[in-house]
Amino acid sequence: MSTDAQEPPARALILHLGAGTCTELPSYLERSSRVVLVEADPAAAQRLQRLLGDDGRARVLNVAVAATAGAATLHRYNLPGAVSLHRASGLLELYPGLKLEDSIPVTTESVVSLVRGLNPDAEAANELVVDIPGEEFPALSGLANAGLLGLFAKLHVHGDRIPLFEAAMPIAEIVAWLRGQGFDLSSEDDADPDRPSARFTRNSLLWRSRQLESQVADLTRDLDTLTAQLIERTAALVAAEKLAAERQTQIEQTNQAKAAAEKLAAER
Repeated sequence: MSTDAQEPPARALILHLGAGTCTELPSYLERSSRVVLVEADPAAAQRLQRLLGDDGRARVLNVAVAATAGAATLHRYNLPGAVSLHRASGLLELYPGLKLEDSIPVTTESVVSLVRGLNPDAEAANELVVDIPGEEFPALSGLANAGLLGLFAKLHVHGDRIPLFEAAMPIAEIVAWLRGQGFDLSSEDDADPDRPSARFTRNSLLWRSRQLESQVADLTRDLDTLTAQLIERTAALVAAEKLAAERQTQIEQTNQAKAAAEKLAAER
């Protein structure tokens, strides 16, 4: 029987951007003891905090997450869940009675900064839920460009079938893009036909292959750097040897001239 101490399993992070009412919370708490619910709407964030109570397994962040940090406006409409940093242009066509209830000035935090601050364990089965109307693709692509999207083993993305908010990308295009990023579509949910969702799992073999390719590229760059340094040092060594040979020749010539002068002096 082995006496080696076993490492405890890595603690998975479940990060929900745009948590809203978060009906999934009980399921999250069953799967992880590290749940972070991010909600831009102050009123919704307060409700989530009351729902959570003193449960230390989860926390609520009242933060407006976007691809980039800066000043923005949070738009709240009279339709449940219709809260976005973008105006509901397409949604108005579906719901003619849609009205803007409030415009809240906010300072957004970049999704890259948020994820880095949470420092997810790369070895854990982390999950990311994205439900930020109009900002879905910018957030995902921002994480991909920063090399952080691969930290998540599972993705759950809510999106518009046809753009309901300004700057929104149709979910079909997001699905295609995520497949290209190495995530396999595992299921789709059309409970809300206008705003369906899709679940993805990270293609482990593909991501491992990409990691190895990246490591090979890094090693190749290191080798190129070392080779260049070796060439420079070899050239410097050759130059130094040449200079030393020239100086030795000069010394020999000087000694010969000195000897000739001494001989001449002796003869005189």
